[in-house]
Amino acid sequence: MATSSSEIQDDQVEWLSTLRDIEDEICTIEQRIDANVKSNDECKKAYISSVETCREDVIARLDQLVEKAKHKGISIHKSNDASLKQLEQTCKETKDRIEEQKSIIRDLSQKKQPRQLYVILRKELQGMRTIVKQSFYQNIVVQFAFEVNSKVHTFLQSEIQEIGILQELCMGSDEAVEDTHSLSVGDSLLV
Repeated sequence: MATSSSEIQDDQVEWLSTLRDIEDEICTIEQRIDANVKSNDECKKAYISSVETCREDVIARLDQLVEKAKHKGISIHKSNDASLKQLEQTCKETKDRIEEQKSIIRDLSQKKQPRQLYVILRKELQGMRTIVKQSFYQNIVVQFAFEVNSKVHTFLQSEIQEIGILQELCMGSDEAVEDTHSLSVGDSLLV
């Protein structure tokens, strides 16, 4: 059976129409692909931004804790330093008093006034011995050292395995699916 040229022409028109319909569908799909590429890039940008914001928040909190720890150490150092400087000043003043008393002893010895010398020296020597004894007991430093909070160290080193959860949204559906892939170190999902 031979096909007529009008049948071939009808088939050709139908095929061309079908091809145009397919081409239109492909163009629509390409437009959706372009929109999805943009959406995918926006998701990546928002995702990375959220991860960085989380990191900045953690670092800010850690910086606060570090400053608090430093302040405690600096405070003890200042207290020690003030006590030691006061003690140095007391020692200097006592040495100056000793020099004065030596001069008084020489002067009163030359004037042959032993009784006055005895009264002055007894009182002064007793005061100086008290200062020496107090200085001996006050000459201490509060020792201090930093010890890592073991809970924080353990938490950061072993307990924490991810900083957040990757959530995938199903396109064309209102359903949100929580991904079981945690964002842990070494996962290809981490940036």
